[in-house]
Amino acid sequence: MFQQKEFDYSQTPEVQQLYQEFVDAFEEKLIVEDFIPVVEAACGEQCSLLLKKLQRRKNQKLDQDEFSQQFNFELSEPENFDCIYEVLEQGKGKITFEGLKAANQKYKFGLTDQDMKIMIQYTNVKDQPITKSVFRQMIS
Repeated sequence: MFQQKEFDYSQTPEVQQLYQEFVDAFEEKLIVEDFIPVVEAACGEQCSLLLKKLQRRKNQKLDQDEFSQQFNFELSEPENFDCIYEVLEQGKGKITFEGLKAANQKYKFGLTDQDMKIMIQYTNVKDQPITKSVFRQMIS
């Protein structure tokens, strides 16, 4: 439906450097539970998708490749889609169009005004909540 921008930062030098800074010398892996507070303190809500992915792995220790994949935010990845939806619906099981519009600006989904109009027409009612399955259909 829309042109998604590239959101795979997993192979950037910054991510590799971040891993090297926080890797546990004894484990030779990054302890996620120890890293989450660093992300929260550094960027808080601006990193909500990264935090959601890390929280899913809270009790894990990640090698460099596993850590790097936490910075891949492509919607084509099922886990990323689930995390994005969880962030948007905030535990309510649905999102509203107003929420989608705000998220489009915040997360840079790349939705145009025309995309939004089509989505509004798709549900036929402006204030009808968007469920996970409807959201998946709209962005695929």
